[in-house]
Amino acid sequence: MSNRPRRAALAFVALFVAVVLTGCAGPLKLAYTPTTVAEPVQLSVPPATVLVGDFIDSRGAENPKTIGAISATVSDMNATSLDLAADPVTTVRQAFIDELRGYGFTVQTGPIRKASKTGYILTADLKKFSLDIASRDSVSIELYIELKENSSGSTVWSGMLRETGDRYAGVMGNSRNTINRYLSNSIASLVRSAITASAPAMEKLTPTEPSVEATATEISTTSGKAPPKSYTRGDATLKIVSTPSGAKVYIDDVYWGPTPLTINFYPGIYELRLKKSGYKMEKDKVGLKRGRTTHYETELEKKTE
Repeated sequence: MSNRPRRAALAFVALFVAVVLTGCAGPLKLAYTPTTVAEPVQLSVPPATVLVGDFIDSRGAENPKTIGAISATVSDMNATSLDLAADPVTTVRQAFIDELRGYGFTVQTGPIRKASKTGYILTADLKKFSLDIASRDSVSIELYIELKENSSGSTVWSGMLRETGDRYAGVMGNSRNTINRYLSNSIASLVRSAITASAPAMEKLTPTEPSVEATATEISTTSGKAPPKSYTRGDATLKIVSTPSGAKVYIDDVYWGPTPLTINFYPGIYELRLKKSGYKMEKDKVGLKRGRTTHYETELEKKTE
């Protein structure tokens, strides 16, 4: 073998290694690709037109694209910090656009014009966005959103939303794809909770109904206040009773209050969780039908020492 082919082969190997190492050290291109499909929000009128306005980032981070530390192996990433290719607020805003369209809302993204047919304007402030890759991955997202009626400029719904969680990545550990999927599903959970909670405020109320007052609420996967009664209009009823009483009720990761609890909700299939200190968490699916009352009664099982 002459020197020229050998040098060419070595140059190719060096180039290949450089490309691989560059890819492993590069930032994560976060694509919003949740693995679950949201259940449709049932409204008594066709979904409104929503303009998704400005989403600001008030985290105050030195580098807004750095969202956490990496202290465990990631198969195709060679770094100690988790860096994104784009600001996370951009991905969160796009997630709202995608999910609102998926729910059937007409979405606009251009400049705000009061004379337009836009019914509502949605803005948000990203307060926290972090993911640490370790023996157990830990995610935390906080977002304040505000929904205003376009014609009057009045706030019809606002709330601070939180999505927190941790997981074990498994024997094979993490890769760029598993990290992207975990972040996507976390964003989806937060966004869908926001839409489910705020959608009733976007219904065009009849003259006999009271107006929806501008009210701030808090939604969290771990704690929070029950959504105001004015947000729970619907023609399906769910009655939940537990023994013992006082169990915290979560529906699709939104906290609604302690048992016994009666909720006027929208028809559909929902994930129900009951939590009480000293007892095992109960998790189930409930189906609600239009004009019907669904009774859910359970006896909680004590935790074993």
